[in-house]
Amino acid sequence: MGRSPREISADWAAQRISLLNLWDVLLLLFKIKKEQPKTYAARFHYPPGGIGRIYERLAERAEGAGAEVRLGARATEIRRRDGAGTRVSYLREGREESEVADFVISTAPLPRLLEMLPEAPAEAADAAARMSFRGLRFLNLIVNRPVITDNTWIYISEPEYFFFRVQDLRNWSPSLCPPGKCAVELEIACDAGDEKWRMPDDEVKDICMRDLAAVELDIAGDVEAYASSFDEYSYPIYDIDYKEKLKAVLDFVWPRENLLTIGRGGLFRYNNMDHSIKMGLLAARYIAGGEGRDNILEIAKEQSVFEAPHKKH
Repeated sequence: MGRSPREISADWAAQRISLLNLWDVLLLLFKIKKEQPKTYAARFHYPPGGIGRIYERLAERAEGAGAEVRLGARATEIRRRDGAGTRVSYLREGREESEVADFVISTAPLPRLLEMLPEAPAEAADAAARMSFRGLRFLNLIVNRPVITDNTWIYISEPEYFFFRVQDLRNWSPSLCPPGKCAVELEIACDAGDEKWRMPDDEVKDICMRDLAAVELDIAGDVEAYASSFDEYSYPIYDIDYKEKLKAVLDFVWPRENLLTIGRGGLFRYNNMDHSIKMGLLAARYIAGGEGRDNILEIAKEQSVFEAPHKKH
């Protein structure tokens, strides 16, 4: 179930929307002010083959430099050792394994991270456990049409519809779709384990086809395949006391100089992917000895988007 705006901190809007006062609203309404508020980058590069190619290329370069990338492992515990290093335990292929690390970079959501830190004080562990996230269910469709819209995404804000955003992935990159077809993704806001999360794919698909037809995107007869994917920790929820909870957690975690928590879930910050990549770069520079650690905390606090300037022609 969604939250009432009365329960949400104004910080959420301040980070995502650059239009912050009623005067600007009136100027735009009466066409006195022409400049629109900026909420997304106007231009960006998108890799052929999907956004995952960024991380695949990073892994390839790391392995080329002698690193080992282990996938399919689930971290279970992060424990300080007497002396140097931190022991990280994880499950991989049904076996429990562990490694001793000089530095640990975590992108796990803060509630998960605190569960893995056995020495966490009760105040920090309780604060993390009370942090809330909004989850997403994605209905992914292969549609036997070359395109369904010239928009990359369409927001559907009315609550009666099952999904809140439609993406035609061909508009990100044609390489994401089979020849002559398009891949459509419907984003469904929910909480992990609730009714929408547990609903069978067939039922979700039928409801979504009905709602797509209602917004004049009737594709039911052309859907060739569909499947769901899930993300439990998509959106940190900035409830009224989120700052107090976040402070209690970071006051414990951040002083540990060989443990860095970064990313949207790791800093409980409603940032974009470019911000998270920047945090990762700063974390690497800190470990290499050339960057201040606290610089990571400044990413995505400003009301701007990372965007390289470009000349107008």
